[in-house]
Amino acid sequence: MSSVLSSPSPWPQLPRDFLGGVDAAYPDEDPTNDILLGMAELDRGRAYLAYAEYRSVAALYDRLVAARDDTDGFVVDGFADAAARIAKLRGTSRGAAETLLNDAVALRDRLPEVSECLRDGVIGPWHAQKAVSRTDLLDDSSAAPLVDAAIAQTLRTRNGTWSKARFRDMIDRIVFRHDPDAVRERRQQALDDRRMWTHPREDGT
Repeated sequence: MSSVLSSPSPWPQLPRDFLGGVDAAYPDEDPTNDILLGMAELDRGRAYLAYAEYRSVAALYDRLVAARDDTDGFVVDGFADAAARIAKLRGTSRGAAETLLNDAVALRDRLPEVSECLRDGVIGPWHAQKAVSRTDLLDDSSAAPLVDAAIAQTLRTRNGTWSKARFRDMIDRIVFRHDPDAVRERRQQALDDRRMWTHPREDGT
């Protein structure tokens, strides 16, 4: 937890409507169904907070990376600076901060409609992260807006929950429909990344 904030947290005073009507201090006084519905509302809250975080991080990217690129050309240094600031604030690794930066920019620029699904609580943070990773080969593709729109439409029109496997397969099908070369490249990369290591043992095997 960050120590840069000295003022009391405003979150304990959050209106109960944001918690599905459940009083977080006394949830034992609420009916079971209300508690479950409250948990669903909390999921939407987590999604919105993740959306807000990604938007803020993307703004930091513009300020510390993109703007520096326009002025002095030190793209790597700007990215490293942004990642270092986030890592220090959060007490996380540099790698985690870099992933956050990349995901934030991808959601804003490559998957804006998917980002809006996150904002509206249609999906959660892990869905957004998976959508970014499964569409990373579309960065320079003209199919990216079509893929983004198709994923968002599927998310908004399908009821129920997504397993990780079904969510991944849904995105892969949409990507293949609009840019089959990207899927073939991903599969080839997976094949190329397969490795086998052998080590001699003392008994000669």
